[in-house]
Amino acid sequence: LVQPEALDTLAELGVQDSKQATDGRVRKVEGLLREATLNADRVLEPEAYNEAYAEVGNLNRLLGRLHAEVIDDVLLEARSEGLTGRVRIVVDRFGDSDHVRRHLSEDALQQPFVMRAKAESNPAVAAASFLARAPFLESFERLRGLAGGELYMGASDPRIVPLARRMVAEGGEAWLGQFAKLHFKVTQRAL
Repeated sequence: LVQPEALDTLAELGVQDSKQATDGRVRKVEGLLREATLNADRVLEPEAYNEAYAEVGNLNRLLGRLHAEVIDDVLLEARSEGLTGRVRIVVDRFGDSDHVRRHLSEDALQQPFVMRAKAESNPAVAAASFLARAPFLESFERLRGLAGGELYMGASDPRIVPLARRMVAEGGEAWLGQFAKLHFKVTQRAL
């Protein structure tokens, strides 16, 4: 949640869609962003992600539930700090807005809600993008250490399939599930 008085801070920090920023930039401003905003996040490392995906069976439904959880957490924090007014909820489009709305609390359902493409042009959504990327990077580095230093980001990296095949040979699909999203096509190719 970004209050109007924090907009200048976000601009000074160069907050934008995290896909357009370097990982170093995201890490550098994370602490200041956490101080300037009310925020919450959810980190699902691959094992927990694979369990949640198996339960839900649809990525957009899973994302919708997680978005709703953090929206509700932020609203609860805002209310506990005495912010009782209306809050405009803006979400970057990843599917039908009902994927998020069906999981929202009654308070959140009473707020104006917008889901749109390229929502990172909104400073609050851009800040959320940075604040979501930062714990992902931390988690990825931890997993890289568990994998012996060899772990790569991005499905298009040509080293991923051979690495995944080695992981399966060493510890089976369960071991690979500690490091990869098992339903992704690239992982299925490795299996």
